[in-house]
Amino acid sequence: MPNEKTLETLRNRIDEIDLKLLDLINDRITTAGEIGADKASRGEAVYRPEREAEVFRRLLELNPGPLSNAAVRAIFGEIISCARSAEAPVRVATLGPRGTFSEQAAHKAFGKQITLLEAASIEEVFRLTESGDAQFGVVPVENSTEGGVSATLDLLVETPLKACNEVELRVAHCLLAHPDAVNPKQIAGHEQALAQCRNWLGNNYAGVELASKPSTAEAARAVAGDPGILAV
Repeated sequence: MPNEKTLETLRNRIDEIDLKLLDLINDRITTAGEIGADKASRGEAVYRPEREAEVFRRLLELNPGPLSNAAVRAIFGEIISCARSAEAPVRVATLGPRGTFSEQAAHKAFGKQITLLEAASIEEVFRLTESGDAQFGVVPVENSTEGGVSATLDLLVETPLKACNEVELRVAHCLLAHPDAVNPKQIAGHEQALAQCRNWLGNNYAGVELASKPSTAEAARAVAGDPGILAV
């Protein structure tokens, strides 16, 4: 166990490392800003997901530890997110309200340093993005149990918008209930979530009405105000 003198030395070293990190991160963000300005002057897209994927691959290959690869990805993901927001605010439309899987996917793709525009439907995500209110839109495309999300696939054909990145997200559902819940009359959830859980719901809540909501987060809100509703 380190004595007081050794502990003070280690803490001083941590402080020195933190200052070096701060300088290096600011230098990186300044350099990224210069790259962004150069791209903009030549009419090139500032957001290049393939370049970011290349950065992550290189970092993970060179990571000597003890920092885990997951930690490296999380740390550098936020540094890159900060660099983007330093150039200009990044506006991303997602299916709202807060707490949806689409919001999780948006943060996984763009980091936390973004402005989220909450849409009431997948159609509104496309509208906000096509109008320029949002620079990017994040929508569900497919899942392993139910296949393609028809609303998204149809709009990719009907609008000029193109997919520029792909995010994989592990989805796990919970069944939520009001503290005073007894004999539920309805189970609410997004149609995809209800479909993914239909076998379990059929075995455990046979005969209970399934009610489709615009999002899983919206279903959770319904539970808070009605003891007779459960939510997926």
